[in-house]
Amino acid sequence: MKKGNILVCLITVLAVLAGCGKDSPKEFEIGKEQGKAIQTEKEQKTTDSQQENGELRMLTDDTLHASYGTEQGWYYFNDQYEIKDDDDRLPAIMYVDYQTGRGMYLCNKLNCKHNSYDCNAVLPKEIEDEKVLFGQGEYLYIATSDYDSSGSMSSGQMFIGEGEDGEIQSFEKEPCIPAIYRMKLDGTEREKVMDLESGTVLEGVFLGDGDNLYAIRKKVKSESKGANTYDTGYDKFLVKVDLKNKKIEKVLELDEEEEILGCAGRNIVTGTRDYGKKVTTEEKHSDDDLYKQADYVIKSIDLDSKESVALKTLKEKNIHQEKVKGIHIYISKDKSNKIEVINFLTKETKIIKTAAPLSVDAVIQDKQGTDILYCVGYDSYGNDDKGWDYYLVNTKTGKIINGKLKNDENTPVDIVAQTSEKLLVNSNYKNVTEYVPWVGVNQTVIGEMEYSLISKDDYINNKVNYKKIKMIGMSNTNNKKEVK
Repeated sequence: MKKGNILVCLITVLAVLAGCGKDSPKEFEIGKEQGKAIQTEKEQKTTDSQQENGELRMLTDDTLHASYGTEQGWYYFNDQYEIKDDDDRLPAIMYVDYQTGRGMYLCNKLNCKHNSYDCNAVLPKEIEDEKVLFGQGEYLYIATSDYDSSGSMSSGQMFIGEGEDGEIQSFEKEPCIPAIYRMKLDGTEREKVMDLESGTVLEGVFLGDGDNLYAIRKKVKSESKGANTYDTGYDKFLVKVDLKNKKIEKVLELDEEEEILGCAGRNIVTGTRDYGKKVTTEEKHSDDDLYKQADYVIKSIDLDSKESVALKTLKEKNIHQEKVKGIHIYISKDKSNKIEVINFLTKETKIIKTAAPLSVDAVIQDKQGTDILYCVGYDSYGNDDKGWDYYLVNTKTGKIINGKLKNDENTPVDIVAQTSEKLLVNSNYKNVTEYVPWVGVNQTVIGEMEYSLISKDDYINNKVNYKKIKMIGMSNTNNKKEVK
């Protein structure tokens, strides 16, 4: 959701979705039949077929770019529930098999304990920084890079560790060279296929055309003023990553704050905050009026001709939300009883009227190919203690129904991943209270998360008909995820 101001953070850490703990490796290893099912993923009927003529498709998802869903299962990192081996933390790739209803390590080694770098699921030791998980065709990919600090401000100096005499020492980490790893969908044949340009960072969005990958790469410079340090992104490009020939090609120059919202055909949709003038990172952090006066410009750009067409300009002082699905952009605003729908290829626009301002938070496509918008009222945010309602908007008929599928906390079930006919959801969770020493308070955290499959038909028609997934480690209350 876009807001008219930005919270200033001293240190930003990317946390990825929680996932697993220890369990019986024999019970949950990928067996021959399961591995075979994963390998035949390339034969499934999905939107991959549209890429035969080079059409673009978003490869990363909305789950902090840390998971990848297919017709047969869901891949994700388990950073929150890390395996511990001596002093090392060993994050791994997990897989949820929809057919068996089980979570497992993405490892096909017999009797593997999944607690060392010899395990196929455990990530290589050199992948220590920001990482993105996605897939295309018959391959699963991991892209790794230094953390993207552009646009941030830090105050003072951070010290980590002590010297031999107990004195505090500063820590200067070796820069990470961006790299791309590739493996088969069963986790085998993993290899680093390409290093990217040293001194650059990657943003967490990846596109694909069936053969090549497209990434956003940029450089970051730091400037200190007094006790504060400001990081600014520059030389930012959408680049084509040709893995076959190990080449990087600049495709499109992007503004420092420009983000890719979606794509279709050979067009991408971007959103950019426009201040009307050039401003520094320091000014962005010190002058709130900049955001109140800024616009948010949504454009469609043809990657081949480089033709750019402005589709919509929104005021940043108002809260707004954009979701792209296929060739459509869905735009909602906190002070408007309507949802605007823009076909970014034909530039046609239509309006769906609503009884109250609704935020479009997700898009579900039913069997007939109609987009169903998952919406929450703008007045619902911040009502965690009371729960809130959600609504499903049929974009073809304009009909709006109240969603009824909620958990024990009276909040809507979370959509995690989609197939052509099913949804993977967080259907329930249990809260526990624990004392957090470093802040000196008790906090409510999620002690156990329940994952389930439900057909899209049942979800859209408010039928409680879940198939629970047996996730590894989800009942271990020693592994907790903080409630937001």
